[in-house]
Amino acid sequence: MTNGKSHTDMRRVLLAGESAGGYLALQLALRHPSDFRAIIASYLMIDMQSDYFCKAYMK
Repeated sequence: MTNGKSHTDMRRVLLAGESAGGYLALQLALRHPSDFRAIIASYLMIDMQSDYFCKAYMK
């Protein structure tokens, strides 16, 4: 019984995100590596210097 209080086991925290959320999850995990057990980052943009990600293109 927890009497309505939550108890988070911080040793088992997983970060997850897609696109910009994946980038933010990765940055958070890199800055605080001992705080997170795992990370799932899907189709994130990690190369800010790449023309592929940063230049405009014809649609």
